[in-house]
Amino acid sequence: MGPLTPERRPRPHDLVQARSVDDLRPADASAPRPAWVPEALTRGDAPWAVVRRGAPAGAAVLVGVRGSTRSERWAAELDPSAVRDVVRPADVPRIPRAGRAALPVFAALARVAPLLDAVAPGAWGPVGSCAYELVNGIPVVRDGSDLDLVIDAPTPLDAAEWIRVAAALRAAAGDVRADVQVLTPHGGFALDEWTRAGSAGVALRTDAGPRLVADPWATPAGGGR
Repeated sequence: MGPLTPERRPRPHDLVQARSVDDLRPADASAPRPAWVPEALTRGDAPWAVVRRGAPAGAAVLVGVRGSTRSERWAAELDPSAVRDVVRPADVPRIPRAGRAALPVFAALARVAPLLDAVAPGAWGPVGSCAYELVNGIPVVRDGSDLDLVIDAPTPLDAAEWIRVAAALRAAAGDVRADVQVLTPHGGFALDEWTRAGSAGVALRTDAGPRLVADPWATPAGGGR
């Protein structure tokens, strides 16, 4: 955790806390701010938002603001100087607030944690509604929520090992759908898709949009992400 520095730039899925609600501005200046946004940004230990992919204008940080329902999402941006705190997925607390541990997502997180700690120590963490509630304290997780996870993998993973890991994660998650994204220097991809794709390639989510690649760690033509 901590504020931004030249060496600590936000990445997709990071949670960022703005210094004030007014620091968040619409990503599309022509689109009005939804009516639910002010209340959403003043609940809990707000204002928190999640970093999203895209090509910002200048140095702006692209973020998404979460409302109280699945349909309430707002694309916004803020200046790096307006960021008070950044929480990486690996730094998200894993203990939910009192009375919330029995929810399926938090129970599944407790079951998969030892598996991922063994194969990716310090390089994985929850994202999505699970991370938002664990950091902010706002009860956004529901009984039917998915368990969204990311694994930071700057160097290639061993496919044979991770086929076994993916199967073990599905078993440990039980009835909860676990969506595991792997982050490379060039974008992110779904672990399940990669372990099943073989030579067919995998969809890599980049700042310029998704692309089908054979090797998600290979530098794309022309460089960049």
